[in-house]
Amino acid sequence: ERKITKLSVLIYLKELALELMTVNPDVANIMRAFAEKKSKEIKI
Repeated sequence: ERKITKLSVLIYLKELALELMTVNPDVANIMRAFAEKKSKEIKI
């Protein structure tokens, strides 16, 4: 059973944002900024 961590979700969000860049840059930028802000709050 694989435990889904907050970090793995954020990494997924960033990858999704990269794919969205071609379709909807505005949404992708918002998602990426959110993921980066959240990842700074999580101590690795």
